[in-house]
Amino acid sequence: GIFSTLGASIYVFIMASYYARIVDSQSELLREISRHGNTLSKLTEAKNEAERANNAKSEFLAKMSHELRTPLNAVLGYSEILLEDAELEGSGEKIADLEKISAAGKHLLSMVNEILDMSKIEAGKMDLFPVDVDLDKLFNEIDVTSRPMATKNTNAFNVICNSGPLGTVCIDATKLRQVVLNLISNSAKFTHNGAITLYVRRDKGPGGDWIEIVIADSGMGISAEQQKVLFSKFTQANPMIASKYGGTGLGLSLSRNLCQLMGGDISLESVPGKGSQFTIRLPTTVIESGKAAN
Repeated sequence: GIFSTLGASIYVFIMASYYARIVDSQSELLREISRHGNTLSKLTEAKNEAERANNAKSEFLAKMSHELRTPLNAVLGYSEILLEDAELEGSGEKIADLEKISAAGKHLLSMVNEILDMSKIEAGKMDLFPVDVDLDKLFNEIDVTSRPMATKNTNAFNVICNSGPLGTVCIDATKLRQVVLNLISNSAKFTHNGAITLYVRRDKGPGGDWIEIVIADSGMGISAEQQKVLFSKFTQANPMIASKYGGTGLGLSLSRNLCQLMGGDISLESVPGKGSQFTIRLPTTVIESGKAAN
């Protein structure tokens, strides 16, 4: 009887200790859950605050960019009128000064437009306007527009299309032209006494037909480390580029965002000292939501 009573007491003590530990563990678990809940609540609040700040920033940039464009367009308009008058008068000194004013105004307007477009994309307010476009005609226009820019630094410029007509596609021609011209401008900036080539072809791929546009140059090239951040906003390959060539660092980021909005993307291959190759792939049919329509 004594052993039975002792055994029962020991058993009760062990079980009481066991359940006490379980209760303590449960209490600690509940406290940990509560701490995690508070942390999650703070993180959610911080995320919401960051989104509100980002939306406010995008709205501010959009409004300021819009307000800046009006006086800039007036400056450019009057400079063109004065430039025409100076050319009629044959005043060489005035012509040189007015050309500088016009070039500076166009450069500033280009940067303002980039900021406005990026703020629209961030705010989800960038709209697509796809229409039927004759690709051969579009790239003939791009050739005429971009050739002076591409050959500025004594570069050869070639446009190569696949054999036969490129045909008609349903795409936002304005945004496609903007992306291609931006990439050609980028190549022209960093290529001297070299070559820039624009390749265009239609390709059968996953989900249907695709347009493939390649801009290849023999310029300075981009290192693997620099390529990792090249498509980030306000980023350029290295600080020396910003000081020497200027720019906002938005061009490539904006171009990629526009391509992704149209259901495609931009890829890059580059070797330092040998040149770079940007490849645009877009579906031949784009719908307003920015997704490819098969």
